[in-house]
Formats: sequence, C-alpha cells, structure tokens
Amino acid sequence: MDRWKQQRGFAVVILALGLTSACDRDSPTQPSLTGGVTLYEHPDYRGATYVLTHDDANLDSERGPCRPTTNPAAGGSWDECVSAISVAEGWRAVVFEDDNYSGRSRTFTASVANLRGEMGGPDSCDGGWNDCISSLRVSRIN
Repeated sequence: MDRWKQQRGFAVVILALGLTSACDRDSPTQPSLTGGVTLYEHPDYRGATYVLTHDDANLDSERGPCRPTTNPAAGGSWDECVSAISVAEGWRAVVFEDDNYSGRSRTFTASVANLRGEMGGPDSCDGGWNDCISSLRVSRIN
C-alpha cells in the first residue's frame, strides 16, 4: 500500500508540473533569443513566427500566415503581418512601412509585445506599427 501511495503522489506532482507549464504558455513572456530578430503574427509573442538575422527588402516575398497581397496563388506572406517583435540582446531592427526600406521607419533595440501602441508608424495604422511592416534591416549593434 505504501508503494501505491508513493506512486500516486508522484503522479500528482507530475500533473501539477504539467498544469503549471500549460498555464505558463498562456502568459505572454518575451522569448529568449541568442541572435537576430523574431517577428510574430499576433501580439504578446503569439502565432506564427519568422526569425531573421539578415535584411529583408520585401516581406511580401516571405511565405507567412497573412493574406496574400500581390500574388494570391503563392499563399500568405509576412507583409503587413507583424504584431510583435523580439530583438535579441546586441541586435537592432529598423522596420519600414514600404518595400525596399522606404517610407516611415522605426528602430527597435528591445522587444515589443504589441506594436499597436508603438508610435511613429504609418498614418494608415493609426500611428502604430501593428500589421504595417513591409521591410526591415537587421544588424548587430556591437
């Protein structure tokens, strides 16, 4: 009987750890990056992701989760599809409202869980950057 109690206690501990992990997944936390920039489809670092360690002049050419903008047959893209950005320590992302690094821009050296409130964006996006990024430059700071 003692062995059964011990096994049941162990099972309860494992179940509790699993529930804690599941709850942690529901809480927005800044992901840990070793290098580069990660783009997120949704605020709070949720949804599909796209990791970059290089410049990208046209996010419409990158297969992604959002509606196609220029070539419906190709499926979705990352153009105007970014709602959160994670920037690794020692890295920088300069985002642009238009392709080929043109239009309004904003530099990020830290992660942002919701780009909606990040001012300096295009007027068409109510001045924020949510779903308004079409190209970006990614570089090391140091």
